[in-house]
Amino acid sequence: MKTKLLPYLMICSAFPLLAQERSILIQPFVSDGFFASRVNGANTDLLTAGVAVIAPVSKKFFVRPLVAAGRSFAIDPPKPTPSVSVFQVGALVGYRVVKRFSALTGFQETVQFPESGTLYLPTLVVSTATRFHGNWGILTPFSVNARSYGICAQLAYAR
Repeated sequence: MKTKLLPYLMICSAFPLLAQERSILIQPFVSDGFFASRVNGANTDLLTAGVAVIAPVSKKFFVRPLVAAGRSFAIDPPKPTPSVSVFQVGALVGYRVVKRFSALTGFQETVQFPESGTLYLPTLVVSTATRFHGNWGILTPFSVNARSYGICAQLAYAR
């Protein structure tokens, strides 16, 4: 029961960040990624959309809580596999290396909803973020969990 409440608690804990008078940025994003299963070797494509909050902690460090939802599609399964809905909630800590480039790392809870039942996967995320053309940016999160590993490309707009 406690595991099912974790994503909702993480979302609610991000709301007080919006009330602060610091330079908090809301960052909607879309993402497409390629993942390889560690269980059966199947490859999947993961399409997600979500929103993140960028909250500075100091001049160089920031926190990026995020919430995303999407679908996972099998690319070359050993047998026909239906697409699966995915929900992600997590938080990353970032370090601004230079003005337009940052390195991030953190954890997220990836929840999949296959027909066999809900699957909760704690996931390690390591990413880079490159800002270009004003408020637009590209993030490249690499994630690993008990079932798969993969890399995504996120297009984000911070406002």
